[in-house]
Amino acid sequence: MKKYNATVFSVLSIGLLFFSINRSHSQKLKTDVVYGGRGFTWGLQMSSYDLVVLFRSDGTFCNRLEDTDWQTKIDGRYKRTNDKIVMEYLDGAEENDTIFFKRSKKGNRLIFYKGAQMVKMKIANTIPEGFYEFSKASSSGGMGTGSVYVGTQKNKGYNFYKNGTFDRSSSSGVFLSGKNVGGGSGSESSGKGKYTMEQGLLTLKYDDGTITKSSFFYSRPDDGDEGVFMTAINGSIFFSGMEEEESTTQNSTVKTSKEVTNRDAESVEQKGMQILRDAKLVHGGQALDRLKTIEADIVFSGLSFKVSMDFERSYLQLESTSPSFNYVEQLEGNEGWVHQNNVTTSLSKARREELRMTFYTGLFGLRDQVLNQLKIRDVVETKDDLLLVLAQMGTHKMGYVVDKKDKVLVAAMVPKNGKSEITYYSNLKKDAGLLLPFTETTEGKDGNTVVKYTQYRINPNFTDNDWQMKK
Repeated sequence: MKKYNATVFSVLSIGLLFFSINRSHSQKLKTDVVYGGRGFTWGLQMSSYDLVVLFRSDGTFCNRLEDTDWQTKIDGRYKRTNDKIVMEYLDGAEENDTIFFKRSKKGNRLIFYKGAQMVKMKIANTIPEGFYEFSKASSSGGMGTGSVYVGTQKNKGYNFYKNGTFDRSSSSGVFLSGKNVGGGSGSESSGKGKYTMEQGLLTLKYDDGTITKSSFFYSRPDDGDEGVFMTAINGSIFFSGMEEEESTTQNSTVKTSKEVTNRDAESVEQKGMQILRDAKLVHGGQALDRLKTIEADIVFSGLSFKVSMDFERSYLQLESTSPSFNYVEQLEGNEGWVHQNNVTTSLSKARREELRMTFYTGLFGLRDQVLNQLKIRDVVETKDDLLLVLAQMGTHKMGYVVDKKDKVLVAAMVPKNGKSEITYYSNLKKDAGLLLPFTETTEGKDGNTVVKYTQYRINPNFTDNDWQMKK
């Protein structure tokens, strides 16, 4: 069964579109049409917003598809031309909106609405079989993208089967904050039963007699793939992803700790450094020290990116490889820039600092270049046999979570603003003598961000052209 993950990455406006408009005069749509997508806002705390709008052939629209009366609810009326749809709200207090249609350099039609790209969605009578998971995050995650602070997370998922049955699950957890380790996580089945689907109306009939009704729409990719690219359930966006592969270590949540007591600073320093050097040996030993450059292909939120890092120059580049989304972000030592929508601007000081920490934390924080500068501040052992090493390099604080038995790096942390940010590593595989994570899950107060690595390239040769500023 396919698995569909909802993941979030900062600064992106997500959606792919592929349909044409051939009318030049103002008119109504011939059939009902749904457009959906997810937009993102930029800043120290990244956030996202979901957009789903139903346009009816009678000239009315509804943009509150979470409401129970969405099928008949009228939020306003629209007028359509060849390059836009003008939305006029019945509530005079709301400003009118416009959906714009543009053509990319490759000839594809693109839809833009409130700063996000949108996709045309199918008003279906069936649901493609699979698992649809929804989670939400307030920041970014993954190699070179910074991370989010730890808080509570909420996930929900639906399994839909061809025989007309479904089951639903949910989970929540409380994660690290500051020095103390606390909380936990859990998941439980939230019900099962039978479902029906008719003209975008999803009816769930639970075994306990409960009946719920929701709006449901989905879109497929433009490349002929039979999979589902994106779904919208009750106005919330669910993105497709890859099935989670088996990990060489469990993605454990850090639980209640017991402090190591009656030891002096020297013993803490020795113990913490030994834990980190043991982890380094498991993840490649001297092969980590021989890292000069690295490049990786990653996927999140349905989009593909390439991450490039030069350790000697402290250069880092995040570049979209999805043809529908033009985006490049680059750190050059103490400077940096971002290129989006054909405009290049300087990276903020805070963002540069976030990206710079990529070279010194997590797996890269096990290199001798970093370990030789570290001061171990504390060592904490959890009830589930995880070792938390709190360290500091100059003014920068960081944390390593290591499995006590296998010596693998389970997670990395960066305290910030009195809270801690954490990224878990899973799906570990050997590549060029290195044990690398192919899945990273960064967890925040509103949810998580999942980054999938499809390929690593170890010590590639970069040229100056690879780091040229976009114009």
